[in-house]
Amino acid sequence: MDENDDLRQEENQDVQPSLQSSDAMVITNLQDLINETLRSIDTLAEEVKPLDEMVTSVLENDDVYKNRAEEAKVSSKKKQATKSEILKRPDIANVYSKIKEKKADLKEAKESLSEYLQEFARLTGQRQFETSEGQVKEIVYTAKLIKRS
Repeated sequence: MDENDDLRQEENQDVQPSLQSSDAMVITNLQDLINETLRSIDTLAEEVKPLDEMVTSVLENDDVYKNRAEEAKVSSKKKQATKSEILKRPDIANVYSKIKEKKADLKEAKESLSEYLQEFARLTGQRQFETSEGQVKEIVYTAKLIKRS
């Protein structure tokens, strides 16, 4: 190694801790933003709840609305019963079965594509993908929090 290599190595060592410190600060700030947003979501949900209950109460006490709701419920049951009868016909049952199978295949293919795109982005560092037809598409992610048991 020559003197320049030694200098570059020292510079990299100096930069590395400051990058780690900077990353830690960004992560801390991000955690604070996430927690603040979660609190805001909880507050808004709590503010909406009594208002929603108020509207529901008014609707439940309105005779015209109650009658229409009951008519809709009866109509919906008739519609569902008719649909069930039609789906029992052999020609339609076969097609309906194929639909369910194709939807399951579609869901599985979309999940696989998501995994492939995540791996592509991780390996290449790119957030875009050019299809075989030449279209450039952006790789996007949707994240959400779920409660752990």
